[in-house]
Amino acid sequence: MLPIGPLMIEHRLIERVIQDMGAELSRLRAGSALDPPYLATIIDFLRTYADRTHHGKEEDILFADLAERQIEPGLAGIMQTLLEDHQRARAATGRLAEAVAALGADGEGVAAPVEGTLAELVALYPAHIATEDRRFFKPALGYFTRHEQEDMLQRFRKFDSSLIHERYRRVAETLAQRRLDPIP
Repeated sequence: MLPIGPLMIEHRLIERVIQDMGAELSRLRAGSALDPPYLATIIDFLRTYADRTHHGKEEDILFADLAERQIEPGLAGIMQTLLEDHQRARAATGRLAEAVAALGADGEGVAAPVEGTLAELVALYPAHIATEDRRFFKPALGYFTRHEQEDMLQRFRKFDSSLIHERYRRVAETLAQRRLDPIP
């Protein structure tokens, strides 16, 4: 498998969730109530899977390796735009989390910030994914030998395998900190 294979497989899953977010956005625009547990699930997916897992491999491995090479300016420009998209997605996810945190436990609150941020993410991801799939990944691979591509694929696998440990190490640290802080 080429190293872009796992990235493109991840894109298909992200697309499914973004499509579901679009359906949720339509439901909200039709006057349905906000669903905080659904939104919490979306925030977790975007932070953990789309950003840390997927964008992490792109930024920490693929983009970093490309940055060490003399890539043609057009491809470098696309890579810069993709990085900016990642930053916009992170910021939008953060705003979504803030908007959800401001809601009451029953979902009562101002829906506009939630709707606006969902709309931003639903618009951002499909175009971003299309750029990577159609204009970036294959030309980027041309800068790597077959051996380097195999090594990159192994590094992607190692990256993925470390994430579960990273996540739950943070959970343990948070729980330990909670014991140190007085409980009101």
